[in-house]
This record gives sequence, structure tokens and C-alpha cells, in this order.
Amino acid sequence: HTLAPRSGPIEGGTLVALHGEGFPADAADLSCLFGGVPATHTFFESSELIHCVAPPAASEGPVTVSLATNGVDAVPAGRTPFVYHPTLAVAAVSPPIGPETGGTVVRVDGAGFQDDGGAVLCEFACPAAQGGA
Repeated sequence: HTLAPRSGPIEGGTLVALHGEGFPADAADLSCLFGGVPATHTFFESSELIHCVAPPAASEGPVTVSLATNGVDAVPAGRTPFVYHPTLAVAAVSPPIGPETGGTVVRVDGAGFQDDGGAVLCEFACPAAQGGA
């Protein structure tokens, strides 16, 4: 089985896809467990995909993700742990403005950024222009 993503903030809320095979559609009490703590929500998608919402964690670090189909007997969902990381906090963005056409290199300073070898994505929202008539 594989997890995606493999990490999230300690406050929980990360939607985690558990890919595998043979997940039972008729499981009476299907639930994901993160370090023994039940997921906030568990969704059966298909015999090859289950979505789980990670619960909050007491501290950062790796936890084993397990799957219970009867609410009692949990089996590890793979060899790769889910890693809780500190809450992401953005302290500053520089420069604060740029052209609508894009292309500006932006520096983001803060805490809780993780270097897991994956791509870092930033999303910029443009506020609606305000003007008087």
C-alpha cells in the first residue's frame, strides 16, 4: 500500500489517499488509524483507494497508518509512515507586489517548511480591483 501525501501538519486535516488492492466495500466499520488514533473521516472510494482525513497529533514525527475493517483489528497500511510536521507559518513575502503577467521570483520566509524532495507550490490570489465611480 502507498500513502499520498506522506506528511501533514500536526493540527490534522490532511486528506490522505491510501492506494492498494482488495479493500472491502462491505466493511462494517472501515477506519484509518494514525498512530492508533482514528482518522477524522474515512471514505471508501474503490477496492483500490481509500481516503482518510488525518486527525490532530500531539507532537511532530512519524506514525504508522493502519486500516481497520471491523473497527477492532487494524493492520499496517504499508511500510511508509505518515509524518506530522510543525504548523506552517508564513512570516513575510518579498516582494509584496508584481506584474499580473507573472514571472517575479518571490521569497517566502516563515516556519514549518519541509524539505521532502518534492515540488514546492505557491498559489497567489489576486484581489478584485476596487474603485469608485
